[in-house]
Amino acid sequence: MNSIKVLTVASNFPDIYYPTIAPWSKKQVDAVHKYTDVVVEVVAPRPYTIPFSVFPYNKFSKLPIHTISDTGYNLHFPRFPYLIPKKIFFSVTGDLYSLFISKYILNNIKKPDLLHARFTYLDGYGILKIRKKWDIPLVVDIHGSVEFKEYYFSTLLGKKQRKTIKSANKILCVAQWQVKKGLELGIPEEKLKCIPMGVDINKFKPRDKEKIRQDFEIPEQKIILFVGQLNKEKGVNYLLEAISQVVSKSDYIKDVRVIIIGDGPEKENLINLTKRLGIMNIVTFAGQVIGELLFKWYSLADLFVLPSLTEGRPSVINEAMASECAIVATNIGGIPEQVKDGYNGFLVEPKNVDMLVEKIIYLLDNENEMIRMGKNGRIRIIEEDWTWEGYAKRARSIYSEVIK
Repeated sequence: MNSIKVLTVASNFPDIYYPTIAPWSKKQVDAVHKYTDVVVEVVAPRPYTIPFSVFPYNKFSKLPIHTISDTGYNLHFPRFPYLIPKKIFFSVTGDLYSLFISKYILNNIKKPDLLHARFTYLDGYGILKIRKKWDIPLVVDIHGSVEFKEYYFSTLLGKKQRKTIKSANKILCVAQWQVKKGLELGIPEEKLKCIPMGVDINKFKPRDKEKIRQDFEIPEQKIILFVGQLNKEKGVNYLLEAISQVVSKSDYIKDVRVIIIGDGPEKENLINLTKRLGIMNIVTFAGQVIGELLFKWYSLADLFVLPSLTEGRPSVINEAMASECAIVATNIGGIPEQVKDGYNGFLVEPKNVDMLVEKIIYLLDNENEMIRMGKNGRIRIIEEDWTWEGYAKRARSIYSEVIK
């Protein structure tokens, strides 16, 4: 079988200065590059920025226009005008994206066999002209619920979403619920395909907890972990309120530590809430953590809690499962596809602090059950092949199907 040349376009793609921008998008490309014969090339457009520290994302200006990724494929960072404020101008930014990025691609990149956009907008919409000129297939990813909501709305942005979805040969969803939603909105069944994201089970895995405790200088305590953006949609305030009730109902204040990994606009509000609840002595805001340090925190954790109000199919759940953490998470989006209630964790209703308290206390009181659920999580990851190698093979199959 001949190799396939794929050009991936992803405005949300990590770089050396901002490695936490949608790291999963790079993992998807790296997996296909590593585990298949697909020849990948990536265009990761960046807004024009002013190189002064007072401006957000000012280091974008330091990125080379073209480089080789750390895993060996061509990586481009062409610039385009990004209009602010986003709430007002986002629906027209896609046209500027299309103008500038299309010109760059046509002048600098050889025609591939297939285009893969990581988002319907800006990426998918922004390369429709390229797709038409080259007359090659287009694959577009759907990650959350916003795309399908706006696909249904009659806004300017929604119309551009619809145009992208109509033009695409395949819409790759990370969860089955998105496929169902797409069908309800009238997207042809043959266009929709579910390909769950993976996890590296050689990095996210159980380790020697005692050694990690010594490295981190943490006493013998049960570790409750959260990893994610600190915004309102992640519902971390409900976790903090639940922890306050957990420690008030028992002597857990001596035996539990909560680790919050991530950053975002709600961080200060969450810190202030932690102070008001009187649990600052057991809650640690660790900030952004990546690499080996993140792997260790997952390995040390006994329980992973994700109280989100909206989700696609969160990769942090896969990471926690692979690390043998029991899970308590909200029954929304693709989470029920990952967490079997009572098997590798518990599902709770969004904003329901009482349910969070009940499930957390149950698992803290039943350590053997918590360990069982943690082990079941890793078993499920392996059995379902929710690994990056599994993702790569599924993506390769879709590429081949679309080209034929």
